[in-house]
Amino acid sequence: EAHVMTCAQCRSAVNAEVAPERMPGIWSAVEDEVDMPRRSWAERVLASLGMPDSDARLVSVAPSLHASWLLSMAAVLAFAVWASNSRSGGTTLFLIVAPIVPVLAVGGSYGRLIDPTFEVSVASPYPTMRLVLLRSTAVVAVSGALALVASLFVPSGGDAAAWLLPCLALLSITLVVARWFSLPMAAGVVAACYALPLL
Repeated sequence: EAHVMTCAQCRSAVNAEVAPERMPGIWSAVEDEVDMPRRSWAERVLASLGMPDSDARLVSVAPSLHASWLLSMAAVLAFAVWASNSRSGGTTLFLIVAPIVPVLAVGGSYGRLIDPTFEVSVASPYPTMRLVLLRSTAVVAVSGALALVASLFVPSGGDAAAWLLPCLALLSITLVVARWFSLPMAAGVVAACYALPLL
């Protein structure tokens, strides 16, 4: 492609292979793809909830809103539910795991090594803390919903709801610690400090 840009002979050879009447349609499709990329499911949901399109796009590219993250969170919660049903005291394991899942999702929403749009977001005139809070809210809503559904399958469903308060506390601590450390590191440290003593 770079060579064709500078070589008139090759350009004419390529042009001979393309019907001239198709060129406007091809360029129009290319421009549409570049200027108006398809919106992801997360972006469509956020926009339908009233979030401005620009904010919805910034939030929806959070890695922890991608299918791979959601599947891994669902798998971890499914394991915790299975463990709670397979042996006595399994509810305790669920109460340890369930609050950590949203915290790790928040950790995966913004960071140099995680977010493919990190450099752009840092360089743009957009408040970083606002972006972190918007993404955190979105991923907590999704991961929290997964954990709520999972808690319905724990033997003692009423006890299983006890994960909500620790989760809110851990999320708050994570966002405070993120003022001094990267968000993934803050989430990892907070999750470890919560889980390891309990385990």
